[in-house]
Amino acid sequence: MQEFLATEIAGGVILAVAALCAVLWATLAPHGYEHFWQHPIHLHIGSLVRNPTREALAENVLMPLFFFVVGLEIKREITIGDLSDMRVARLPIFAALGGMIVPALVYAVIAHGGPGANGWGIPMATDIAFVVGVLRLVGRRAPSSLVVMMLAIAVVDDIGAILVIAGWYSSGIQMLWIAAAILCGLLAWVLVRAGFRSIPVYVCLGVGSCAAMANGGVSPTICAVGFGLLIPMAPWRGRDPHAGSGADGGALEQALHWVHPWSSFVALPVFALSSAGVALSVSAIHHAWVSPVAWAIAIGLIVGKPIGVLAGVWGAVRLRWGALPDGLTWPSMIAGALLAGIGFTVSLFIANLAFHSSAFGTDARIAILAASLASALIGVAVLWSRTSSAP
Repeated sequence: MQEFLATEIAGGVILAVAALCAVLWATLAPHGYEHFWQHPIHLHIGSLVRNPTREALAENVLMPLFFFVVGLEIKREITIGDLSDMRVARLPIFAALGGMIVPALVYAVIAHGGPGANGWGIPMATDIAFVVGVLRLVGRRAPSSLVVMMLAIAVVDDIGAILVIAGWYSSGIQMLWIAAAILCGLLAWVLVRAGFRSIPVYVCLGVGSCAAMANGGVSPTICAVGFGLLIPMAPWRGRDPHAGSGADGGALEQALHWVHPWSSFVALPVFALSSAGVALSVSAIHHAWVSPVAWAIAIGLIVGKPIGVLAGVWGAVRLRWGALPDGLTWPSMIAGALLAGIGFTVSLFIANLAFHSSAFGTDARIAILAASLASALIGVAVLWSRTSSAP
């Protein structure tokens, strides 16, 4: 857990730097930024010819790596983590559900069936790298129980985002490709059950499954998560079952130890560079200011997200389906709910899927950046004032 948190903190800092660089690049050299990321890359694999842009490669190659780590984290949490005991898991589950439903409803009400109504999934997400980074930066003002609570909420939040991406933001589904992706997953499951140990084979099956899913018209992230869930907690067959954790322990801990840094320090920063770039001209800011899409995202993240999280927590506590962990007070929980409005990475990803070829894309990026920054500042202010006012 300490290694995970350390990676998340450093990754959050690098992610913030990458986002700032993307905004500066797009603002100071908009044509150069657009030309670089929209430049096609010619790929020839046998008779298959593809010409994806650099932006598309960052989205379809690097983001599955991030979601593979998400799958590993989900597997660990529901096996040995905070979600393994339903008596403990109920509170973050209800908090996450409220934090997904309310922002989506806020977006739907503000967009009210307009041309940007397809973006209702954007304000549902929480960027755990930024949230953990902010909580660690404020030090002892954030109790450790709040960090654990936000991690658990983020895991459930990620499950919801995966289902939304796979179920809603997919188009032109081709069943033969989908069947090929499922076949790769089934073969990997059989090999895992048999104790077969060959990392190159699993990498090939995972890449093949994601590529087939993408060609089938469905986001490859669902396959990446599925392969993360396949990795066993126990050591690979034939290893000493009494081996330690981390790099020497179970297969899942080994996978996290190897892949998590690549996700945090390579995949997410490059994705941020390709997706967060927005030219902050006067006209772009004015267009976002009068855009119902931008307001729907901003209000959904800044207002809807914390209201939903707090409503879920309050409802679970009120109905005695859960209780606040030891050391976690309501003021701290309010600060955590406000920080949940930092929806950077997955929000940008969903915005790309929803408005890839639409004029709303720039409005959405501006709103996500502004709302995430506002949520971070407000959450930190609440944590700071809570500690400063303590006797």
